[in-house]
Amino acid sequence: MPKSAKPALPQFRTWDEADGAGLEIIRLQGVIETTEAMLAGRIAALKEKYKQAIQESIRDRDLLMDGVEQFVRAHEDELVGRSRRLTHVTVGFRKRPPAVVKVLETWEAVRDHLLSLGARAKAFLAVKTDVDKNALKKAWSEGKLDADALSELGVGIDNMSEDFFCEPIAAQVAAPS
Repeated sequence: MPKSAKPALPQFRTWDEADGAGLEIIRLQGVIETTEAMLAGRIAALKEKYKQAIQESIRDRDLLMDGVEQFVRAHEDELVGRSRRLTHVTVGFRKRPPAVVKVLETWEAVRDHLLSLGARAKAFLAVKTDVDKNALKKAWSEGKLDADALSELGVGIDNMSEDFFCEPIAAQVAAPS
């Protein structure tokens, strides 16, 4: 479908014509704002109308997911590798890389603490004096820093190494009727 041509730029010959156009601009802005307000009201009403059904579906989905996860954890020895393909879903566990987490209240507080430790912690500060989480992770993974040393630096490692997943096999799941 071809784009419609842009309307021709109006030509004004007098100040009165320009002023009349200004009045029309004000009117059109009012139409825009009124229409947007009506749209926002209708959207809010629709959200409210479907809010309970959405919340119930989220709750039910999460309960089922927790139940499936509990079952899979109880039967982990029956997985093929870290997952198992069922008829409708594949279930299992994914490894995720370790993450540096702050022990102090903010990353700025961790940075300031590292700065106060001087040369001993310099390797864990990025050039811009932000906390170098990659250096901390590397030092931790190489065994150069243990939990006590990390805590002394004001950080820790969140080593939650796997997340549960439950994925549909079909390319698209049919919408409920």
